Amino acid sequence: MKKVCAIFLLCVFTLLRGGETSAAAGAQIEEGAVRAAISSKTVDIIACVEIHDYDNDDTEEAFIVTAKSYDMDIYEGCTIWFYKNESLYVVEDKDIFGYPKDIFKTNNHFYFVWEKFGGGSSSVSYVYGVKDGSFCEANISKKYMDFGRNENGEIFAWSDDWSKGHHDIIGHVFEYNPDTREFYE
Repeated sequence: MKKVCAIFLLCVFTLLRGGETSAAAGAQIEEGAVRAAISSKTVDIIACVEIHDYDNDDTEEAFIVTAKSYDMDIYEGCTIWFYKNESLYVVEDKDIFGYPKDIFKTNNHFYFVWEKFGGGSSSVSYVYGVKDGSFCEANISKKYMDFGRNENGEIFAWSDDWSKGHHDIIGHVFEYNPDTREFYE
């Protein structure tokens, strides 16, 4: 009986997915292929490899960060790469330092978030996604820090404000438009 139930559930799952199995759902990326491609371009260490279907088009893409060094949970001398269809592209090559913060998901879109470390309250979130088959930088990228979700599940980030003659840190709550792929207050 258990075997019959398991087969029935598998059939229902397959039908709900439109008859596709996960292997046939779209182009999948093997992490080993990404690591081999990066290793052919640089001798830097691989800080992270994040593989997802970022734009929900049934094709996986990857964001990769390589670093010249690693010390006390901070990667230094970093380059952010994008990998799709066995091709590598440099996304950011400004010798940045920091750490992988998160893979942010909203409305079936994923965003790779890298936190450029500035010590204390001066970090900056680099936020990248995929649109029209290529990587794109989110409109809120490099404008806020600690981008993600707050304890209420809202899209949230912080910013610095020096307008009153002292340092204030201001919280921002954002909405997301899945058609334009923009975040707004």
